[in-house]
Amino acid sequence: MDLNTCFETTNYYHTVAYYSHIVPIFIALFLSIYAMFKTGASKLSIAFFGFTLGFSLWLFGSLVDWVSPDYFSVYFTWSWLDYINVVFFAMGAYFFGVLAREDISWGEKVILLAVCVPAFVITFNGQSVIGFVQPVCEALENENLTNYKLFAEIIFVLMMVYSLFVSWKKSDSAKRIRSSVVLASILLFFAVFSSTEYIATVTDFYEINLYGLFVLPLFLIVMVFAITNLQIFKIRFLGTQILVYTLIIMVGSQFLFLESATDTFLNSITLVVSIIFSLLLLQNSKKELEARIKIEQLAENLRLANEQQAETTSFITHQIRGSFTDTLAGLGSLQDGDFGELLPDAKKTISALYEIEKKGRDELETFLRAQRIGSGRVEYIRKLFDLKESIIKIVQQTRSRAEAKGLKYNFVVEDGDYKINGDEVYLSQVFINLIDNSIRYTPQGSIDISLAHGKSAGVAGATSRGVAATAGAGASETITFSIKDTGVGINEEDKRRLFTKYGHGKNSRRINTDSNGLGLFIVKNIVDVHGGKIRVESEGEGKGSAFFVDLPVKS
Repeated sequence: MDLNTCFETTNYYHTVAYYSHIVPIFIALFLSIYAMFKTGASKLSIAFFGFTLGFSLWLFGSLVDWVSPDYFSVYFTWSWLDYINVVFFAMGAYFFGVLAREDISWGEKVILLAVCVPAFVITFNGQSVIGFVQPVCEALENENLTNYKLFAEIIFVLMMVYSLFVSWKKSDSAKRIRSSVVLASILLFFAVFSSTEYIATVTDFYEINLYGLFVLPLFLIVMVFAITNLQIFKIRFLGTQILVYTLIIMVGSQFLFLESATDTFLNSITLVVSIIFSLLLLQNSKKELEARIKIEQLAENLRLANEQQAETTSFITHQIRGSFTDTLAGLGSLQDGDFGELLPDAKKTISALYEIEKKGRDELETFLRAQRIGSGRVEYIRKLFDLKESIIKIVQQTRSRAEAKGLKYNFVVEDGDYKINGDEVYLSQVFINLIDNSIRYTPQGSIDISLAHGKSAGVAGATSRGVAATAGAGASETITFSIKDTGVGINEEDKRRLFTKYGHGKNSRRINTDSNGLGLFIVKNIVDVHGGKIRVESEGEGKGSAFFVDLPVKS
C-alpha cells in the first residue's frame, strides 16, 4: 500500500489544526454576519464582513493543507493562500478606514485594488507555487510573491495608520479611543500573523503557523469588546451572545477529536448543560437589556421634554418680562409728572399699581432664577471674599425692619478668618433670604444670628443678648452661619418639603399669602453648589425655628 505523505506528515497536528481553524472561522463569520444583519448592511458592517470573510477563506484553505490527504487539493489551496492573504489585509485596511473616517477616498481605494492585482496575476497564471515536494507534502512557493506579499502588507498597515492620523483631529475622545483600540488589535494580529507566515516560508517550518493562529482569539475578543463596549456597530446584547455561542462551539468542536464512547457521552452531557445554561443567560440578559433601553428612552424623552419646557418658558417669560418693563416705565412716567400733574387720588392709585407691577416682576424673576438654578444653567463666579463682611452688611441693612417690629435683633461673630471661595452675589442671596424669612415669620420675640468656625457652632448657647460664640477661633474645615428666631415654628410635615420646589409651609401661607415656595429651594441649590449643607431645627408650631448653613472653607 502506498504511503500517503500528506496524511502521515501532518497527522500529529490534526487536532491542533482543527481547533485553531474551525472555531475562529465560526466566531469571525458569526460576528460579522450578525453585525451586518443588525445594522441593515451598513458600509462599516459590510467592510468588516469582507475582512472576516477573506480571513475565513484563508483559514479554510490552510486547514485543507493541514488535514487533507488529497495531493491535488493541498496543491490547489496552497497556490491561492498568498493572494487571499493580500486580499484580507486590504479588506482590513478598508474596514479600519471606514471605522475611523466613515469612508476612504477613491484614490485610496484604487491603491488597495492596485496592490492586490500583481498577486492575483501571479496566482492566476499558476506561478504562485513553482513545484510540489510529494514526500513531505509541501509546495515550493514563489519567492518573489512571498516578498511582494510582505511589501503589500506594509502598505496596508501604513494606510491604516494614515486613516487614524487623518481622523484624529476631527474625532472626539470616544471615537479616538475606539479607533486606537481597534487599530492596535488589528496591528497585533497582522504582526503575529505576518511574522509567522514569513518565518514558515523562509525556514519551511510551517508548524509555526498553527501556533501563530492562537493570537486570533485575542483579536476577536478585542473586536467583541469594541463592538459591545465601544459600540462601533451600535449593537447591544452582542457580548453575551458571543460568549454563549463561543462556549457552545468550543464544546461542540470537541466531538472532532473524541475517540471513545465514554468521552463522547460525557461531552454530550456537557454540551446539553451548556446549551440550557446559555439559553437562561441569554433570556436574563435580554430582559436586562430591554429594561435598560426603556430607562434610556425615558431619560431621553425627559431630556427633550425639559428642553422644550425651557424653550417655552423662556419665550413666555420674555414676553411677560417685556410687558412688566413697559408697564413700570409708563407708571413711573405718570408718577414723575411727565404727562402733567396728577390729582392726589390718582397719584395714590398709580403708586399702588406701580408696587403691584413691581411685585409681579420680582415674582417672575424669582421663578426664572429657580428655573435656572434648578436646571444647573447658572454660571457661578467664584472668587475669594470675606464672608463675615458680607453678612455684617446684610445684618445692618435688615436691622431696621426687625426693630420696627419690636424684635430683639442679635448678631455674634466668632473671631477668626472668614475668607471663603465662592460666588459672593449668590451666597449673599442665601443669607438675605434666611434673615428676611426670620423677620417676616417672627411676630414677637427675638432673632439671634451667629457666624462661627466648626461644625459644632450653632445656636445652642443662646443668651439674653443672642447666640454665644463657640470656644476656639482657629480656622477649621467649615464656617457655620446660624439664625434662630421665636417665630411661628415648623411642624414635621413641613420640614420634609421645606427645601423642595414650591414647598410651602402651612404657617408661611397663613402669614404670607404671596409666598411662592421658591426661596428655600433656591437657597438649598446655591448652598449645594458650593459644597455646603443647610438644615433646619424646630420643636413645632409656635416654638420658633433655627436654620444652619455649613460652608466648606475651600468650596
